[in-house]
Amino acid sequence: MSKRALIILGVNPFTSQTGDSVRALSYLEALISLKMEIEIALVDQNSDNNARTSYSDPPQGSSIKFFDADIRTRKLKKINVHFIALFEKMLPWIARTKSKSLQSYLRREGGRFHFIIYIGEVAAANFVPQKGIFTIWDKSNVLSSSIESERKETKRVLEKVRFSYHLRLAHKFETKRVNWSDLVIVTSEEEYRRLRIINARCPIEVLKSAHGVYDPIPHNKTAHAIAWIGSFQYGANWRGLLRFLNEANSELVSAGISLRVIGSGMSVSQKRTLSMYQSVDIVGFVEVIRDQLHDIRALVVPLWSGAGVKLKSLEALRFGIPLIGTPTAMEGISEKAAFGVAEGSKELAKHCELIPTADFEEYFEIVKREYAENFSQEAFTKNLKEILGRANLL
Repeated sequence: MSKRALIILGVNPFTSQTGDSVRALSYLEALISLKMEIEIALVDQNSDNNARTSYSDPPQGSSIKFFDADIRTRKLKKINVHFIALFEKMLPWIARTKSKSLQSYLRREGGRFHFIIYIGEVAAANFVPQKGIFTIWDKSNVLSSSIESERKETKRVLEKVRFSYHLRLAHKFETKRVNWSDLVIVTSEEEYRRLRIINARCPIEVLKSAHGVYDPIPHNKTAHAIAWIGSFQYGANWRGLLRFLNEANSELVSAGISLRVIGSGMSVSQKRTLSMYQSVDIVGFVEVIRDQLHDIRALVVPLWSGAGVKLKSLEALRFGIPLIGTPTAMEGISEKAAFGVAEGSKELAKHCELIPTADFEEYFEIVKREYAENFSQEAFTKNLKEILGRANLL
């Protein structure tokens, strides 16, 4: 008899390209290939039915149920979500996916499944501890460590106060749910060590992310552009981009290098700020990122805070583009798979300057091997099967 698994999600994996959605699709493909019966429980944060109509035909071997977020039916949402966050001891962006209807469903129907997987932090807003049902929390990152790194990075007093408040909420939220779980899965060895620090009592496994089929773009090492990709709404991305530009803009300009900035959620004020830098080529949101990466010499990832394997770094490996980043950007990835790793912005820019004179034959072989062995769907499925086997869930 096939094992039945319930996947809990707070983002729609079929209509978004976030780390959680990419991770969810990897789980879905892997579990179906293992001949399991899958049900997806998705919390709808929208005020309309777009999420429910945008994907009505899930892959064979799976089904999907939608549940309303509590905040969806409330007025003054922005105010209410902060009250919910404080009362429930969770971060506001996590509180947006709180769903009483989903929690009721879990209490009523959870016993039908052999195991339940909560994917990402937002999914865990609806965590229901249940005896006799094996519960897995796949964490996108260790929240308390990630927020602490952001608090150290920012120079603004009000931001430090906000991060301190969020750190308290994150620690309570995280510790409780980690210790409710029968198994916690993280994306890197670094995350494993961070989670142990918060005194997690349950077993912890490392499962590196998969991110699509290896699909290299012909590399033009003499191109004048480098690229930055990411969400402008994520503070660590924005602060890292500004730091890189403030510290290395003159080096980029003097070397004749332009920085192509690609990503979602760019505000009017952010666009105005970026337009002040001579080196920046503003692109913003695009449906297909790959189309913007054909004529660039490298992808640069200037990150100094955050935790876990970075999706943007995996994009570089997947498309066979030289990766240049900070040690934070390389978490969970062998540094051999980067063309250059540096802590400082000027050093990152210097690596960008060196590309036209470099020999890439051996480098691209290393990248291809690193991606296949650690970040392909085949590797993800193999490693997940081993993890589930150790937990006696196969």
